Order: sequence, then C-alpha cells, then structure tokens
Amino acid sequence: MIYHIAERSVWASCSDKEMYEPKEFESDGFIHCANLTQVENGAQSYFEGQGDLVLLVIDTDLLESEVIYENLADGEELFPHIYGEIQTAAVIDVVSLNWGPEGELLGMSHII
Repeated sequence: MIYHIAERSVWASCSDKEMYEPKEFESDGFIHCANLTQVENGAQSYFEGQGDLVLLVIDTDLLESEVIYENLADGEELFPHIYGEIQTAAVIDVVSLNWGPEGELLGMSHII
C-alpha cells in the first residue's frame, strides 16, 4: 500500500471516473505519494492546517501506472511516485484527515 494526500473536492470530482490525477500532475509529471510512516510528516510539511483533505489508500497491485521510489530533493529517504494517473479502482479506502488542536494529524487511526 501507498498513500496520497488529496483535496477532498478534487478526489470527489474524479471518484466516479476511471482515473484520478491531482492539480500538480501536469507540472510535476508524477503523483507524490508516501509510505504509511511518511504520511504524517509529509502532511505537516505541505498541508499543515489545510482543511478539506483526504488520504487515498492505494493498492499498488491494482495500479497500471509505474511506481518509482526516489528522492528528488537530494535526501536519503525514498518516496513512492506514481508516473501516470491513479486508476480509481486501485484506491481501496479514503480516509478523512483533520488537524487536532496541537497541530497533530487526526484520522490516521482508521488505517493503522
């Protein structure tokens, strides 16, 4: 499994279609994802305080697009990137993400 943080409205507009891609896909050329242990840090780094978020749980065995583990920021930790669209059938769960009063990410207990 890999995970992708999405804006709820963008996911909702694609959830009844065969494919999903975030707004950044065209400029980035891939879809940023994370392993479970990377989700919270990634959310805090890029989405802290932002509402309207969901976590897509993606079964890589159901993906047709290629997944490459890499770090494009010259760090040591590798992140899964999907080079292509996400087939909505590969999204096996969608978890609401919210921020707690101390900046912690709520909703993760649903998938741990």
